[in-house]
Amino acid sequence: MATTFVNTFALPSRVLQGAPSRASSFHQKTKGQTLSWREADSKAHKNGNLRTVYTVRQNDKDQFGDFKNGSRWRGDTQYRGEWQSDQREGFGTMIYPSGDRYEGDWVQGKRHGNGAYWVKEGGKLRRQYAGEWRDGKKSGQGVFFYKDGARYEGEWKNDMLHGQGKFFFINGDVYKGDWRDGKRTGVGAMRYLNGNLYEGSWLNDKREGPGKYFYKATMKIHVGEWVNDQPKCGTYLDISPDEYHNMIQDSEQVSVAFTPTPPATPLDRSSAANRITLPELTVLNSEEMIQERVDSIHREESVNRTMALPLSELLTDEDLETINSIFMNSPAVFESRLPLSQLSILLEDLDIFPAPTTLTQTVERMQFQSLESIDFQQFARVVAVLALEEEEEEQAQLESADNSTGLQPVNDD
Repeated sequence: MATTFVNTFALPSRVLQGAPSRASSFHQKTKGQTLSWREADSKAHKNGNLRTVYTVRQNDKDQFGDFKNGSRWRGDTQYRGEWQSDQREGFGTMIYPSGDRYEGDWVQGKRHGNGAYWVKEGGKLRRQYAGEWRDGKKSGQGVFFYKDGARYEGEWKNDMLHGQGKFFFINGDVYKGDWRDGKRTGVGAMRYLNGNLYEGSWLNDKREGPGKYFYKATMKIHVGEWVNDQPKCGTYLDISPDEYHNMIQDSEQVSVAFTPTPPATPLDRSSAANRITLPELTVLNSEEMIQERVDSIHREESVNRTMALPLSELLTDEDLETINSIFMNSPAVFESRLPLSQLSILLEDLDIFPAPTTLTQTVERMQFQSLESIDFQQFARVVAVLALEEEEEEQAQLESADNSTGLQPVNDD
């Protein structure tokens, strides 16, 4: 669709008619002088600080071939500011067809540097973003004001919340921490309106991994592991004995006393015939059971993170190249897909030898069990999960060996 620039001063011919062919012998006469087309073209370039420059766009045609609204042209954008070599360069203000407005820095025709963007709503301009831009997108430090009243202050990348930032929710909750591709991912703290606080790991806007949750009402902290935004295991600790004692006293003052209804025929509990003896309950191998549960949660967390993060953050370029070479050169791979029945064979080529039950559980946790075959991306993620689990297992064995031998960390001080 054609776009034409119009400004408030005299227009060079190239703006309305286009530059002539370089092969032509075009010349233009100006004040008695004859200019070559190259000189005329150079003079037609917009440079410096100019008055408002308008662009018009050709209207669409209706089913009868006529231009809509009865006019061939319609207004498109308005720009007032600095130019260089026919491109917006420097400081300028752009008004878009929707009525939205940008005011700030430009580089090679794109929003780049510091600038503010307003959106037009209900006939009024509302500030939406103020901060840094790169190549026409929000990148760097900036503040974004949402229509519902929420606000984000922090880092951006390619128009997405990315890096360190603070988000103010409309319900009063506040999150401060890491962001990735527009979602809370990494380490962050969430302060809730009721005074509760969570500090720990996040993945795709959900609590995932180790974390601590502080309950203001009970003055307790839950320290443990989260999976898919839910606590899976951990320990409850008191915050402060004095504060906890005061909280207990306050709760007793407002509590309602409960008096149970006596039975129709009271029992003589002193009688051996009416005395009930409960067997002693014990947990066998409690430490082993807890450790197995913790290990299971860690494996689930590993799968969740491996499925969410890009491969470039899970494996090195050299590892990816090796995995890709083995995958693509395997005779079991057909049309770039590997049958699940051949998965263990290909893993052996990478010197990965998981137990059959471990491999089956990994495939199930990654929700690949319903597939007949997997592609390279899925295969590489299986490798990443198994490698991570193997590394964690080795680390656990080292820690267990240190504890059994009574070794203590060396203090350089």
